[in-house]
Amino acid sequence: MDKVTYSGGEIRGRAVYGTEVWNRDPLPPPSPPKVYTYRLLVRNNQYEAQASSTSMEELIAFNLQMRELGYEFIKLERLED
Repeated sequence: MDKVTYSGGEIRGRAVYGTEVWNRDPLPPPSPPKVYTYRLLVRNNQYEAQASSTSMEELIAFNLQMRELGYEFIKLERLED
């Protein structure tokens, strides 16, 4: 088998030549990334506070603000969708 041609290109030996072969069946677009919601819980001696967000930056800022008020980090959890 020296050379075989077809509508999309040709095969020489074991190599496929022709650009139409690669563009015939494009891959489907990737699915959008999942967006998770997280809950942060902080506590001091008397009170608890919590915040929920999809942005980790917002939760970090919340934790830093609460730390200045004397609260300590308790847990961070991902909420089920």
